[in-house]
Amino acid sequence: MSPLLPRMSTLERTVLVAPVEGGEAMLVKSAVADFRPDYLLIVFPQGVSEDVIKGISEDVKVFALPIKPTMGINGVPISSSLIDAVVAIRRAIMASRESFFLKGFTLKVNIALFDNAPNWLNVVLYSTAPIIKALVYEGIGLGVIKYYTLNETRDVVEPSCIPILDLGGEAYTVLKLMTKVKSAVSADVINAMYNETGNKVSKRYILKLLDRLIEAGLVERIGSGNKFLYRLTPLGDMLVG
Repeated sequence: MSPLLPRMSTLERTVLVAPVEGGEAMLVKSAVADFRPDYLLIVFPQGVSEDVIKGISEDVKVFALPIKPTMGINGVPISSSLIDAVVAIRRAIMASRESFFLKGFTLKVNIALFDNAPNWLNVVLYSTAPIIKALVYEGIGLGVIKYYTLNETRDVVEPSCIPILDLGGEAYTVLKLMTKVKSAVSADVINAMYNETGNKVSKRYILKLLDRLIEAGLVERIGSGNKFLYRLTPLGDMLVG
């Protein structure tokens, strides 16, 4: 296993990701009662008053005390760009692992979609689901997606996973290394960075991994001849950027 990939713990904690725009805490409470999460991430549009989100968080925290007294809560502001929004949520999920509640545990991430939330917010959370499924090498996995109305709750079919799971941990390591370089990068540089992790491989093997990542739509090749460079696609950036 690459040093860049953490050891998987046999202990698990749950995270709930839920969308909010205004003061609608009722459905958030319903989702908290269902999932009993160890940590709640409230996703909201940039521009919504912090006082509104703080009020919802405090209301939900009080509600959760009898069923999950140690539940952590954090707000995640997102922009109107789908890619940027998904990246913000992924980063918040990964950052939550450093909290007192989740440190040292693997995470199962559940997603709640709400009838009274703006449709685009629900779309962003649903679009984040395949990214979460692809974070297995980070000790993170997708749990359940549920859609809530005032009268009913129903399960939502999971979206297809990004094919990183079929490519293996070494390909994921290459993606992680590529984020260290802010522009397109050569296979020679990627090979050198990979070997610095302690796992010595040939440039030929790196090229093989890059070809797989290109086929999966996570990396693109630019240039020609012996001057090929590689960079993350928007999909690759959503996964590791």
